[in-house]
Amino acid sequence: MIRKSIATTVVLCVVYSVVAYINLDVSVRPLNQRQGNLVRCQEYVFRDSAKADYVITGSSMAYRLRREFLPAGYYNLALGGHSSLIGLEFVNRSPNLPKVVFVEMNTTLRSPNTSFVDEIFQRPGYDMKKHVVITRDKFQFFPFLVNKANQFLAKKDDSENETKIDEATLQKRVDLQKKIFSKLPSKERSKECFDRLRDLVNALEEKNVRIVFFEMPMHPELQDSEFIKTIRARFAELFPMNKYQYIIPGSTEKFITTDGVHLVESSAKEMAEFLVTEFEKYSR
Repeated sequence: MIRKSIATTVVLCVVYSVVAYINLDVSVRPLNQRQGNLVRCQEYVFRDSAKADYVITGSSMAYRLRREFLPAGYYNLALGGHSSLIGLEFVNRSPNLPKVVFVEMNTTLRSPNTSFVDEIFQRPGYDMKKHVVITRDKFQFFPFLVNKANQFLAKKDDSENETKIDEATLQKRVDLQKKIFSKLPSKERSKECFDRLRDLVNALEEKNVRIVFFEMPMHPELQDSEFIKTIRARFAELFPMNKYQYIIPGSTEKFITTDGVHLVESSAKEMAEFLVTEFEKYSR
């Protein structure tokens, strides 16, 4: 009886492993932000870092620059709830290095706590996920099953709701964001984050990785807030504009957001195109 159970388990694992390998390149819609971050990071570390020449780091703002909006060779490692600091940690620790890393500036002052990164690289879990595909978060059985069912039933896979938000609702959301962006960062937090950013940038530059800084567009009432101006000034001080490329949209009125900071799908596509075009202009 025990042998039969073990044999059945082994067969099921083998079958599910085959299913997983067939679906390695299939995008999944995460059930929550944490799963989405884990899947994105694991796919980068265990598979895509070898072919990613251009890596985007940032927060949920840059997260919206979807894979299909970007040319081949680009990988979006922006993570919801985090900042570019965490993406830079992943790039520094990964087995393969890109040619260029894009660093989102907007949310640099979020906590630089690396516990999320440590979780991915902690052994023996790291080795297990590297060699046994079905142990990765993308292939957790229940979420994977739900994703496949949703893909089968949905008319359009992995699409965002582009329903227009009425002006009154949008303004309420922008007003909430204005309260957040009206608070200037503490000197302690600013020093902690920018010191870590400088260390991570230096480490990559020592490995001949080029760094490009960029801003995600926000609602015009937020784009030039004192908070954002303070961040820009610190960047310019540590990373002079005559030595680094900065990609900052001149006017943000054409970009549409759902809440003042997160772009709708059409604007995210426009921003992705702008980012790539401006980068290529500078690189010629």
